[in-house]
Amino acid sequence: MERITTTASEIYLSRPSAEDSEAASSSSKLTASPSLPGLVELLSRESESLEMDLSVLKVGSEASIKAMRNLSKMQGLLADFEAWRDAVEDAGAVLEIASDTSSPSSSLSSDVLEMLDESISTLSSLQPSLDLRSVESSFKGKYDDRPSCRFLITAGAGGTEACDWVGMLARMYLSYFNSKGWSVSGDSRAPGDVTGYRSVEFVVTGGEGEHVYGRMKGEKGAHRLVRISPFNSQGKRMTTFAGV
Repeated sequence: MERITTTASEIYLSRPSAEDSEAASSSSKLTASPSLPGLVELLSRESESLEMDLSVLKVGSEASIKAMRNLSKMQGLLADFEAWRDAVEDAGAVLEIASDTSSPSSSLSSDVLEMLDESISTLSSLQPSLDLRSVESSFKGKYDDRPSCRFLITAGAGGTEACDWVGMLARMYLSYFNSKGWSVSGDSRAPGDVTGYRSVEFVVTGGEGEHVYGRMKGEKGAHRLVRISPFNSQGKRMTTFAGV
């Protein structure tokens, strides 16, 4: 299990060290990390501070809107970590009951086994939200929290093959945007001479807190395709590029 660590300036997830792993393997009890209750307390104080700041701001002002957005994010983060803290503490209590049972594990009471199953199920259901918070903690750029971005794909070296590659990339990205529930507007395409496109450009917009810019900026760069080209009369393997 990953250990939740916090500093004054950031919240992130870190994997346990070798020493931590040895300590964990020598113990049969699962306990909440000391930093977890402290993290919840820290988030709670920051949430209360944001509420106080919001109460003195003019309703509808830019500062008020920004404070409201930050408060919403903080409350969502607090709710997630409160749920994780409670689940870890409950699981630790159940494992302590199980470890105190002198009979073999196969003879554990049905009540204890049921509680273990419930704890595992709860922790598993919370893992996606924890993974999401881990991803969001990497968004430190100036524009990473923006809910939209301009997305441009251009053909590089490769002629017709490159234009076809742009078309394939556009379909893949549009499918991904659709799966996320993001909207696409301003779709502008420059067709290739034979197939595909010399360029494709659109604006992608998600909901508040979805960090569309931060998530997609990692796609920036050259994308390479190596294949037996259907556009090569000699059936040779070709390497082509498209820029994002």
